Amino acid sequence: MMETMLGLFKDLSVFDPDVIPNQLLFREKEIEELVRLFAPLQFGFKPASNAVIYGQPSVGKTSVARKILKLFKEEVASKVATCYVNLAVKRTSAEVAAEIYFQVTEHLSRRRVSKCLEATFKTLKNNEKNLLIVFDDFNAFSGGDINTLLQTLLRPAESRFQGVHVRVILVSSGDDYFLRNRVRSSLEPIEFQFKDYNDDQKFEILKKRCIQGFSRFVISEKLIRDVAERATDLRHALAILYYVGGIANKKITKRDIDTAFTMVKGMPKKNESHLSELETFLLSKIKESTTISTGELHRYHQKEKGDITIQGIGKSLKKLKTLGIVDYKFVSIRGRTRVWF
Repeated sequence: MMETMLGLFKDLSVFDPDVIPNQLLFREKEIEELVRLFAPLQFGFKPASNAVIYGQPSVGKTSVARKILKLFKEEVASKVATCYVNLAVKRTSAEVAAEIYFQVTEHLSRRRVSKCLEATFKTLKNNEKNLLIVFDDFNAFSGGDINTLLQTLLRPAESRFQGVHVRVILVSSGDDYFLRNRVRSSLEPIEFQFKDYNDDQKFEILKKRCIQGFSRFVISEKLIRDVAERATDLRHALAILYYVGGIANKKITKRDIDTAFTMVKGMPKKNESHLSELETFLLSKIKESTTISTGELHRYHQKEKGDITIQGIGKSLKKLKTLGIVDYKFVSIRGRTRVWF
């Protein structure tokens, strides 16, 4: 069995969703824009903005962010230090500060947050380096307020360590991130929304992975497309291909693919067929409008369907967003207003 499996695979790592390929198909534009945005760091200048990358899971957000760090590390490590922190793993400000210190200095630290960051900035200043940090899953941070963490990190660098510039890429594992106006003003973030891959894009990505990962003639393009169309997302598709490569005998068949889909489950696909009457009503109004606020949806329901609390509207909208059927963004209408689309 093991010999057969190794015979099918040319490179197992290709099917690991956390491995960053040399080329990230359909994200070239975003990579180019992010490199251009942070390029001033290598010349000792402060980039005009930070960045926020957001979108649904498995659309290349983390891969692109880590690709940017990799490019800076490979090409301008003498001028720019890089750091990656997953805020779903590092759950307190102290853990985050210690991780940044470790990645910059390669030393461990048990100092409190302010002292740890101060030591980090001193190291950067002494080495005449700037710092680019990726905060992944930043909306999942459970160690306090992400806004406070960012202020704690960025303010001392700008005010007390002249010449040291810190820039961040915030990656949201969803579209529901929020930054206080004060922090948003200091970050001046440029937003990059990553849309879902369509089936054709998934096919091209998977086709390239299969060429790199499987031996020749192991899987047909027809079966690759079948996986692309049936998988809930790219991560699920890669898991299917990894699994099917382990059960197939010399060549992958349709039966092998079907077996893999019964064994490897992904996130549910967007499905509008099992929505409640309220959810169906809200969805119809959102589809009729370019954008529409929660308050407007509430007023429409009051007028056309009858009394309901705005909390009830909000709960149903949250479910629609969780299913990936609708999305929202914040706009400036009498403050920050959430509009749906």
